[in-house]
Amino acid sequence: MIPGNLSAEYQSLAKSGDRSYIQSKVGRMGVRDTAFALVASTIGGELIALPYAMSHLGLYLGILAIIGIGFLSHVSSMMYLKVGDLVPGNHKSVFELAYALSGRSAIFVVCIVQYFLNFFKIVLYYMIIGDTFS
Repeated sequence: MIPGNLSAEYQSLAKSGDRSYIQSKVGRMGVRDTAFALVASTIGGELIALPYAMSHLGLYLGILAIIGIGFLSHVSSMMYLKVGDLVPGNHKSVFELAYALSGRSAIFVVCIVQYFLNFFKIVLYYMIIGDTFS
């Protein structure tokens, strides 16, 4: 089923099978757009989570926790980049790197870990928003 918001020209092209023209018009997110989207989602989460964490931890322990988590994020990013440089080949994602290091089963492990991280992040956001507005 073709979405109704496409123009008649796009619908006729889609029916005829000329998808390259549609993809050139619709486009995909470039590196710059993707970076902005990731930064916006991270900053959005930080703006919700920081006041909540500071209210429960206090000023000094909250600042210490922010610095500690920032340090751990930096260390994990540097480890990822180092492993990417040590493994032969041009691996552009965590999935490719996991496959190169541990085989096909590692891809499923990475998927499961990322799923649960995102799931619990969403649960945390709902808890914070619920506590804020209640």
